[in-house]
Amino acid sequence: MSRVMTKAEHAWLLDMAPRFRSWDDLLASFECAFGYQPKRQTAQCYISKHGVKLMSTTVRWMEHPEYDEFLREFVPGHSQGEIIDEFEKRFDIKLRVAQLKDRESTLGLKQGTYGGRFAPGTIPPNKGKKLTDYVKDEQKLANIRRCQFKKGEEAHNECPTGTERVSRDGYIEVKVPKEDADDRAHGWWKPKHRLIWEQVNGRKLQKGESVMFADRDMTNFDPENLVMVTQAQRLYINRHNIPYHDAESLRTAVAMAKLSEAIVTAELRPRKCPCCGKTYRPQYKAQRTCRECLESGRKAKRSYGIAVCAKCGATFEKLSARGKYCPKCRKKKYRKEKS
Repeated sequence: MSRVMTKAEHAWLLDMAPRFRSWDDLLASFECAFGYQPKRQTAQCYISKHGVKLMSTTVRWMEHPEYDEFLREFVPGHSQGEIIDEFEKRFDIKLRVAQLKDRESTLGLKQGTYGGRFAPGTIPPNKGKKLTDYVKDEQKLANIRRCQFKKGEEAHNECPTGTERVSRDGYIEVKVPKEDADDRAHGWWKPKHRLIWEQVNGRKLQKGESVMFADRDMTNFDPENLVMVTQAQRLYINRHNIPYHDAESLRTAVAMAKLSEAIVTAELRPRKCPCCGKTYRPQYKAQRTCRECLESGRKAKRSYGIAVCAKCGATFEKLSARGKYCPKCRKKKYRKEKS
């Protein structure tokens, strides 16, 4: 049962609250004065009701250049705790960690310490020692050994192999033995549909392969409903919104993705550069000149196929989509029109 505060205690709170920066310090001082510590919420409600606030923790850096001068001199080579304690001694202001970090960043200061970590080459004090060498208290030693894991012991919340759970994406996952886990990032849990596909087909899925539900129902684990696709095929199906509702329609969508892959592969087959004659592999389907010729400024003339001259019947290479005459007949026609 909570204790009711007296008028003297209320008066003390109203008088002393503006002198403290944190509630922890205020309540600790209250306990020293009256022998007990009230609830923080009770104290906050009372002083807020009377319009009283704790001492402001805002630091006016621009109004006090001596703060920055101190930090520039003291920060290098000192830890975070040492800087905060020394700043409080000098200016009677207890900086928060966020305030110190922000000001160090503004001034471009670095502590040059390891932030509580062991410096390179430091030898831990318990290296090569047994537990009984540095823990002498029998009660502490018994408590440590009671809490230690014994060899072969499992945690109380350890799930047995075969346990199922639902992931945040809606897939059902199964707990598998450690040696069967594919990805350490996901622990020893494996999607159930992948596990069933591997058992039915007698092999493990390779990198870049995945399994899709043909009817889009993530609880239907019928082997006929599970279709293996590559990541590139899945991307093509989703990007082009190809509809599917059963295994047959999904395999048709996969066939369309394979056809697209074959077309892209055919369009990027090695070809001969018309400028230098060297065989090269294009980086895009419309590339007609090798990279060296493109960088040197040379470009190949575009070919529109072979045609038969409409005047003399000679075979020639068309230089435009509407070309009807060979170069000789075209020159004669041009000269006549000019004369």
